[in-house]
Amino acid sequence: MFSGENPGFSAGAHAVLNKDSELGRGGFGAVYKTVLCDGRPVAIKKLTVSSLVKSQEDFEREVKKLGKLHHPNLVTLEGYYWTPSLQLLIYEYVSGQQIQSALGYMAPEFACRTVKVTEKCDVYGFGVLVLEVVTGKRPVEYMEDDVVMLCDTLPPDEAVPIMKLGLICTSQVPSTRPEMSEVVNILEMIRSPQDSSQGEELG
Repeated sequence: MFSGENPGFSAGAHAVLNKDSELGRGGFGAVYKTVLCDGRPVAIKKLTVSSLVKSQEDFEREVKKLGKLHHPNLVTLEGYYWTPSLQLLIYEYVSGQQIQSALGYMAPEFACRTVKVTEKCDVYGFGVLVLEVVTGKRPVEYMEDDVVMLCDTLPPDEAVPIMKLGLICTSQVPSTRPEMSEVVNILEMIRSPQDSSQGEELG
């Protein structure tokens, strides 16, 4: 695994991080495709959750742990790049929409494991799925300036609370995401508001 610390790599990295080479975006940042000088295609993940990266030492320690993970279902981490203003993870490039689409469901804390990964990561992925169902758009299809139209198959009295639930589940701060048991209760209330109100009256 290489670190990409030389000035040439830095200049090249800034050159390829543009809209033309962008593959998609997720909660942790954008992913770009480029080709290394030896001809290998790679996917570069530009992190936008720099608040999770406490120092270069922490970043490098956690990245090297990721570099030791090998599995047929995992994309190989080829290298990394770190400066106070720019952090990159360099992965082998795997073509196909399945890999690109999966990026959007990953919680931001997956980008740097100095933050403990918990069940709240699953809550984040569920929230992304909820928003995908309501908007009809996949998580890596949107850009920041896009106007999102809600699917017209959902009644407004259901679409709005479901959208709010999805947004709460995808909070950038893990501790502010609800527990899945709370999510289930909220969904039950949205599905059967009359039953919920009757239950409250009986209680």
